[in-house]
Amino acid sequence: MLKKVALFIDLRIYYNPTLKSNKKAQQPAIQLPKFISAIGTFAPQTSTNQNKAAYELNVELDDSKTFQVKSAITVNNLSSDIWNELVFYFIPNAFTKENKPERMTSASTVSIKRVAINGESTPFDLKNDILLLKPVNGMEAGAEAKVEIEYSMTIPENGARLSESNEKIIFSPVVSNVSRI
Repeated sequence: MLKKVALFIDLRIYYNPTLKSNKKAQQPAIQLPKFISAIGTFAPQTSTNQNKAAYELNVELDDSKTFQVKSAITVNNLSSDIWNELVFYFIPNAFTKENKPERMTSASTVSIKRVAINGESTPFDLKNDILLLKPVNGMEAGAEAKVEIEYSMTIPENGARLSESNEKIIFSPVVSNVSRI
């Protein structure tokens, strides 16, 4: 049986302002990711997932194609650290009019109505596709918390990670494996 495998590499572009006299300084330099060596041999790097999450979603779609979402996410801190913040990928916000790629002709809308940790209202910051929660007393190592996020949203047509076409819809906040973005 033939198995297809895709390897996605994030190539970041950097400019070197110290080479102002060099014509090549005007061109971006490409920095290869850490896991690619100079001769191109794959050397995997492991990352330990230090969280566990279980998702419960209540989703309603009205006649105007607006989703009303109530999400309850049980998050476990599997690390030995106290977490002073919880980071979620909140994909719908990446495609609002303010954040969407220029090539997209339509945008999503998002309105967060309530965010709570263990039933208590929690301050949050939403930038692009990152939803950052600040637990009042942090989250102890080994602790479990119930995060509730209520929001409404619409989905853009022909989007990328969030789209009304091709039945690809991701509307739940997803716990990040990165402690700080």
